[in-house]
Amino acid sequence: QGDPADQVGGAFVNPDTGKIDPTLRAPKGDPRLPVAAGNTLVRWWVGLRDPERAYSNPSIQLRSGGNLVALSNGGENLFVLWRAEVPIRVWDRVAGRFVANAAFFAVDALGNPILDDPDFFTQAGDATRRANWARVGRIETESAGLDLIAFSFNKQNREAVVNGLTPEVTSLVRFQPKRNTGEALVQMSPVPPGLETDNAAKVGADTFAAGEGAWTVKSLRIQPAAVPGAFGPGNASAGSPFPASDGTIAYTLFDLAGDQVQGLDPTRPMFNLSRYLRLASGELVNGSYPFTGALEASALTLPEAGAFVPVVPDLKSGVLRASFDIREVGSDLSVPVGDRLPTSAPNAAPGSWGGIHTGPAVPAATDTASGDWATFDWDDWQNANVGINRRFNKLWANLPTLAPGVSDARERFAKRFIYLPALIQPGGVASPLATNAGLLRGAITPGSESVIGPNQLPGPSFGQPIRYSRTTNRPVGPNEYYINYTHQIEPDWASLGLAVDLDPLVHNESDLAYAVFRAQYRAGYVEFNSKPGEPLPAGNIRISYRFQFTEPNDVVTVDYDSSRMIDILVGLQTLPSQGIPNPQLITVRGSATVRNFLR
Repeated sequence: QGDPADQVGGAFVNPDTGKIDPTLRAPKGDPRLPVAAGNTLVRWWVGLRDPERAYSNPSIQLRSGGNLVALSNGGENLFVLWRAEVPIRVWDRVAGRFVANAAFFAVDALGNPILDDPDFFTQAGDATRRANWARVGRIETESAGLDLIAFSFNKQNREAVVNGLTPEVTSLVRFQPKRNTGEALVQMSPVPPGLETDNAAKVGADTFAAGEGAWTVKSLRIQPAAVPGAFGPGNASAGSPFPASDGTIAYTLFDLAGDQVQGLDPTRPMFNLSRYLRLASGELVNGSYPFTGALEASALTLPEAGAFVPVVPDLKSGVLRASFDIREVGSDLSVPVGDRLPTSAPNAAPGSWGGIHTGPAVPAATDTASGDWATFDWDDWQNANVGINRRFNKLWANLPTLAPGVSDARERFAKRFIYLPALIQPGGVASPLATNAGLLRGAITPGSESVIGPNQLPGPSFGQPIRYSRTTNRPVGPNEYYINYTHQIEPDWASLGLAVDLDPLVHNESDLAYAVFRAQYRAGYVEFNSKPGEPLPAGNIRISYRFQFTEPNDVVTVDYDSSRMIDILVGLQTLPSQGIPNPQLITVRGSATVRNFLR
């Protein structure tokens, strides 16, 4: 509140009177929101009416060991509800700065006030501070005949419940975080209006949001949607719901004890959340990037591969983030963060990462005349003398022969493209989109990608790096790209005369059916201008993106306490009388939203 700089001679100016007020120990004025936490603390607590005396309640008698025990040692001294408002820090005129208000708070070794002190109002605490709290505090309940603690006892014989020698009591005024049990989180769609994409029905959420933030998580369960046993046409396609390979729904558990996402076998961890957070923050360096270092699973098989849904919770905001940056995949720490992108070089040296080369800008007619098709195969396109351009040229020349059962093979499959799942990350780590590496659900988060390549339009900037624009139309034009965010419905390959294993864990980059035909229906396929005679300028294409493993029908439920909403429970206890030997208790419940929570 107010302006700490508004003072004269070390004394604050009272904005209400405009005069210097040496008695002010903290600034005074209108609240300024929302900037930073204020200097004033309001504390509510249950404490004895006279903190210098022992508890005394002449209205209650209990038994201990069969003997009657009086809870009175004089006049009544019951627990009441206190309220006080004090400054956390005060101005030190000598030092010329704010210091901890030692009159009310203990001070730690760094000079900060200790706000969480359970003995601030008990005999175990400092007597001077206890007296100060009693001096400025105000009793908010009846100061006589009302007790805000309840003893636990057997109502038949009035035998007190004790823990050792200490009787068990319950506070009748409680401020506690709101408990939410089995709340299904809301999926936040990553496909905003206007961002059209093919097969958008298969794009899962990249964020799951709860109704309240400030979590203290009790348990979290992810129930993935049914996963495919195979990809292909009809009901077994990427565009339809599937049963799991064993006919059941797979479950993924979030193990709070180990901070790990687990699969069907609880003894087999799949993703180490605590390790991920430590790697992402730089606290831990173990030779891997965050996602790779946290990945525990290897060579997954169905249905575990379809149940792998890693998430990262943000406990303060109450959301789960289900997408990860591709720069978090890899293991070569010598590569700068900005270059930790997919590369076309199988054994790239440090410093050469982060690019997929287009290859020589050779038109199809010129390349066909060279007659050296036998020098490279479909999985050799990463070689520097091949690249995207020469593979297109070979496809254009040979597809009518290679796919005689496809009448329009050139128009459908002769494309200049990149298949991201076939690329590797620094350190030779497989792409998270590679189904044959065991991660079946990999997809690209819509709108997260950035594609930078050489300018294809004539002019002074021809060949210089520019950002390409995404298009949903075909044919793809210059400086444009078409991308599959998720798997597409595949054709009936047998009718095209192609032998394709529909097992999603199978992929063969040296086989034309997989490397060229099937790749165009898989997540991570990126297509460029494929007009004959218009090769991409020589250079590198740099692609960054976020990836995720969610499906639209995944369900996430969580049990948590939320400090964003505070439940207020007040117990009204009538003390025993001659006609009613036992105290009567009624609990009134309410809730309040924590204001200015983000501060």
